[in-house]
Amino acid sequence: MPDRVPIGASDLPPSGWTGRERLAITALLVALVGLAFVRAETRRLDSARNPTNLDVLVIHAGGLGASAAPLHALANDLDFDPADMQLWTNAFAQSTDPVRSARCALDGDLVRDLRAGPSPLSLPTRLKESGWRTILVDDDGALVDGLGDAFDVATKVDSATGSAAALAAWWSARGADDPPRFAFVNLGFGNEPLHSDTTEAYVLQERYKLRVKRIRETVRSVAAAARTDERGQLVVLVGGSGLETGEHPDAPDLPWDAQLRVPLLMGLRFADGLPAGELDALVQSADIAPTILDVLDLRTPLEREADGGPRVGRSLEPHLHGWNQGAVHEDLVFFGVDHVAVRTENWKLITPIEAPLHPRKEDSRLYALSEDPSEDRNLLKGGAEFGPVAEGLFARLTDRFGAATTTAPHGTAQAP
Repeated sequence: MPDRVPIGASDLPPSGWTGRERLAITALLVALVGLAFVRAETRRLDSARNPTNLDVLVIHAGGLGASAAPLHALANDLDFDPADMQLWTNAFAQSTDPVRSARCALDGDLVRDLRAGPSPLSLPTRLKESGWRTILVDDDGALVDGLGDAFDVATKVDSATGSAAALAAWWSARGADDPPRFAFVNLGFGNEPLHSDTTEAYVLQERYKLRVKRIRETVRSVAAAARTDERGQLVVLVGGSGLETGEHPDAPDLPWDAQLRVPLLMGLRFADGLPAGELDALVQSADIAPTILDVLDLRTPLEREADGGPRVGRSLEPHLHGWNQGAVHEDLVFFGVDHVAVRTENWKLITPIEAPLHPRKEDSRLYALSEDPSEDRNLLKGGAEFGPVAEGLFARLTDRFGAATTTAPHGTAQAP
């Protein structure tokens, strides 16, 4: 017969936690608190770190290409320490026409018809509806003519050098109860081409140096005109396009990288919450509008889902904060004078267009950018047929602009 269990004895473990168990629980709680802190520091603006009533200044500078000046020098022109700004090293204007690039930046999308009014998600429309005082300063006149009614104040100046004074007239010191301000300053410099009487590279490059000097002086004065008080301010500088300086004398008006690649800088003044650093993702003019609206928390989740789909612009906010580590865009679409183009990291296709904006294969140009970054060797030269790469890029253009009505003639060779 088994022995009886002594009174008070038990096979159950002693009550309470052991020292090892307590240590494990403590470590788990510390980890959970750490995760909660990280989430609080990187969460969306629904419970934001940066203020959502920021003043916003966007300087859109036609002729300011990526080769004009180092990004760090342009940050200094804005009176920023470069270490306090987001510097985008792979940014592109949407068009060789600075006016169209400006419209795409304001709308956050491809603007096919420059006579059309602003979209509901354009910066002047959404910010005005949300209580911002909206100001447009334009030395070209096309923006004032097409969009002036969308702004509270729209001023056409006779020359870019008068832009700072025009902005200062409306950007007075903001009182405690005054609404935040949004100003879009378009510096077109009269859309003066450099190659109107010559295509000689040396002459064009010397002219461009003088133009850049004028552009940078004007950018400095405009940025200073908006620094009237210590209210939180988001400052954006973006090139409207570069200028042809002799790289392609046979076709200076095509959408070449040398003209389309531009500087893009963003920074917060008198406020915190926008991480700084250099980013090399492919970005474009149309990304500016959704980015600003997201920084100010003025878009719905449904509107954000349309990024890169129905609307080509994508918000850069997830990349600014590191919420998204992937590519911003797989490809970018551009306007030229009589051409459109699509670009990936490694390939670029330039196609002529038929009215109104339908790309056609005939006389297209294909470049392998990883091997030919200066776009000198057209892989479709001589009537080569479209291969898989060219077909895929052409499909992206027809997705955006509609199907072509003509096809390329058959050749004896096939391009990539």
